[in-house]
Amino acid sequence: MGDIGFKAIFAEEVTMTVSQGSDMDMPMQWLVDTVAVPFITDGWDARAQLRSRPGSTIWLSLTTTADANGNVITLEDDGRITIHIDHLETEDVAWDSGTRAEGRWDLEMIDPTGSPQRLVMGPVKVSQDVTRAI
Repeated sequence: MGDIGFKAIFAEEVTMTVSQGSDMDMPMQWLVDTVAVPFITDGWDARAQLRSRPGSTIWLSLTTTADANGNVITLEDDGRITIHIDHLETEDVAWDSGTRAEGRWDLEMIDPTGSPQRLVMGPVKVSQDVTRAI
């Protein structure tokens, strides 16, 4: 997936496609207004969640601290944000269920004072794999 430019303030609608059993990196860049100036994320934090619908059970929660499977959100000085979902996460049998075929996700940026701002949101589509480790 190529870079996605975002304007500060308004949440953009973006589809996330998760290929089950594969590492996924979703890069994007936070831009200020429409002048393509990267937003400086120094001092900011980020969090994201995937669910079947808002308020339902969490499929996956990501932060700027990697979890046990290596899922993480990376923030760069030039406004680049990368969401990494490791294949170990989606190889779990819970991702085999048809209940994880489609859902919703969002990404919130947390400013240095602790105030969140939703930057991106949208549907999640899980492309289920056929080939598995033997």
